[in-house]
Amino acid sequence: MKVFIIRHCETKKNIDNKFDSTATSDDLTPEGKEQLLFLCKFLNKHWENAPVIYSSPRERSVLTAKEIAEHFDTNYNIVESLPPINPGKLAGLTEKQAIERYPLLMDARLRFKDGLTNGYDICFPGGDSVYNYENVISERIHLLLSNNKDFILVTHRSVILALLNIFCKQLKGYRKDRYFYFDTPKGMILVLNTDALGTSGNLEVIGSYEVWKKECYD
Repeated sequence: MKVFIIRHCETKKNIDNKFDSTATSDDLTPEGKEQLLFLCKFLNKHWENAPVIYSSPRERSVLTAKEIAEHFDTNYNIVESLPPINPGKLAGLTEKQAIERYPLLMDARLRFKDGLTNGYDICFPGGDSVYNYENVISERIHLLLSNNKDFILVTHRSVILALLNIFCKQLKGYRKDRYFYFDTPKGMILVLNTDALGTSGNLEVIGSYEVWKKECYD
């Protein structure tokens, strides 16, 4: 089974660098629209037939999934059970505001990104703990895999980070008692070739937008 997991193209919320919130609408930036054009060209090289397309529920993922579906003249399906991590009381805050209000939590996040602490130590007040979030994402991605059909999933940084942890542990032997940090740049694509259980196969990371844009010219 072939699965492409794609981080959505750039939107205004990416530029504002705020924690996830459903309170405001979103739209692709000019750069995000350019990314989308090259993303469709890139996918043309890897999908001969119209793929099954899923999207996380937030508008910024749906915008990308909708355009991919229109490009392939097919439909897309919103998976409500694959949202980004719930930041609880940090929803809608900028990084600067969050540091001022929750300095210990933000210091833990920084240490996690630097590889100095276990991501399982992070829990958002009024929101998700990383440990529980990984378990939820694992259950829901395996439900999609159990359909035993190739698909594309358009999603978010936190979902992709969880999926990297899940499949690096299942396929690459990473420690199961730690939550690892991986860089997840805009436009990142994971290519997963696996069985319906997600227990065998391989995982390939196709870096950032700039990486797969170059392939469109090769």
